[in-house]
Amino acid sequence: MRRRGNTCLALPAAVILAVTAPSARSTCPLPALRSALETPRPGDLYLRAGRATCTSLEIDVVAHGVEGLFTVAFDLHYPAALLKFEGHAPGPLLRRGAPRTPPLFLVRGPAPGQIQVSMTRFAPDGAVAAAGSETLITLRFTRIAGGSDRIDFALDPGSPVAERIVDDEGRTVSARFGPGHGGSATIP
Repeated sequence: MRRRGNTCLALPAAVILAVTAPSARSTCPLPALRSALETPRPGDLYLRAGRATCTSLEIDVVAHGVEGLFTVAFDLHYPAALLKFEGHAPGPLLRRGAPRTPPLFLVRGPAPGQIQVSMTRFAPDGAVAAAGSETLITLRFTRIAGGSDRIDFALDPGSPVAERIVDDEGRTVSARFGPGHGGSATIP
């Protein structure tokens, strides 16, 4: 306490703690994803950086200006020497509108460096639309080693999963998964 004339001024405890407490911010370098697609156009599906910690990186699979989203399938290649796939979290887009039956998200990593994803809504719930850039699913990785490499949709003809969107009437929806819709992962 300090005295000023006959008045006592108490320094708030929060100010004292803020000055003396160690920083709550992380001082480690964070893994990062730099999206290859800087300006998405309607019909694009692309990868966008999500949250990161000292040892983990989340990558959002995002639809931009796509209508008729009912079923979505794709596969990805990622640098298995740098990252280990740990799991996923459903994004809000396919869960929009309080569907009667929750959407199904099937995600598997058949081998290091590969992820296969299929997700769908169920009738009588209809298709949804991404008005801007909206997250379909978030993929979670942990750090194995430092370095930099590409993460992208597997568009080669020998890929086990065809990148595809189907509407609620079974029609293929026009969309672009690439080329160049992934990104560059930098792992410190």
